[in-house]
Amino acid sequence: MVHAQGVLDAGCGPLTLERYIDRPVYGIDMNPCMIDLGRSHSQWRGENARVGYLSDLPEEWAGRFELTAA
Repeated sequence: MVHAQGVLDAGCGPLTLERYIDRPVYGIDMNPCMIDLGRSHSQWRGENARVGYLSDLPEEWAGRFELTAA
């Protein structure tokens, strides 16, 4: 079983996966407006979401993920 904390939502947009599974996941999207929109609709508030590019993930995320969804 994959735990939500081991999931990366690549191109997360408005935190769609986080809201769908109702668990905080790591998400990255290049559009800050989409992440802000998702934060306003998710009970988890995108606590692990970042604005950025999949090709340039935060260093502290290295080796963290068991599954990447896009």
